[in-house]
Amino acid sequence: MASYILSGVIFGMMALAAGLTTWDSVAMSLFVYTGAAQYSAIAMIAENTGMWAIISPPDAPTSTMAAPVIASKPRAISSGIMIAM
Repeated sequence: MASYILSGVIFGMMALAAGLTTWDSVAMSLFVYTGAAQYSAIAMIAENTGMWAIISPPDAPTSTMAAPVIASKPRAISSGIMIAM
């Protein structure tokens, strides 16, 4: 439990240093799925990266091509394929 609190405090300090408001940080915590993506986005915001570079999924073409392959496999195999990716 302490590691979650520490991680949240570090995220908050990084967000404030990058120029985000408290509400921006709360919104990012609610809408961004992974903590690693939050830290990456904060670093990119601090460097004044464009919005589309931050929210554009780099794996979109890969996931679009892999979807039919995964859908055609039994559930147990498709779970293994997703873990391997």
